[in-house]
Amino acid sequence: MKYQPFNDSASSQYKEWSGYEGRNFVPNPRQQIMVDAVLEGLTSGVYYTDDILAYVIDKLEITPEVATLNFTTRVEGGYVGMDAYYARNYLRAAETWKRRDAALVALAPVVGQVYGSLCFNYKRVNLVKVTEVNGDMISFTAKSGNRLVSGCGNALQIVESGERAFAREWRKKTLCVFDRAAYAKDY
Repeated sequence: MKYQPFNDSASSQYKEWSGYEGRNFVPNPRQQIMVDAVLEGLTSGVYYTDDILAYVIDKLEITPEVATLNFTTRVEGGYVGMDAYYARNYLRAAETWKRRDAALVALAPVVGQVYGSLCFNYKRVNLVKVTEVNGDMISFTAKSGNRLVSGCGNALQIVESGERAFAREWRKKTLCVFDRAAYAKDY
């Protein structure tokens, strides 16, 4: 299948891509062609938006006439540029979900588990204790100074807060072994 640009309206294109940041979003065949081209560009070292758009136009052999088609609302890059934008953000979201899943496995949260000191918003909280686990969302109580506070976050946020606390020497070790390099793609 050859790439066909979306040629209705910006709002219709937005609706077609709606949910692209969700865990279960599956690109349709038209979108998948763009996702594959954007991914190939990113893995080959192309990074900036304008460079990705130029790479995709060249890779998919998009004619100058099609490449310059634009909405009546005028968006940068037109139809093709918006598809490339959504495809890149879809790839970012998919990587984030992978990191969240890996963090959940590495952390293995259980109600009653105590994490000690963590760092949220550059602030130290101590005696962090898990009060509820719902999927990868973790609710907890903690001490902040002399106050009892509560909060919640996904497993990745909890792991990263432990890494920040370790970097500030508020912890003797990180919360868990989490291979960040395996999940460090920046799309």
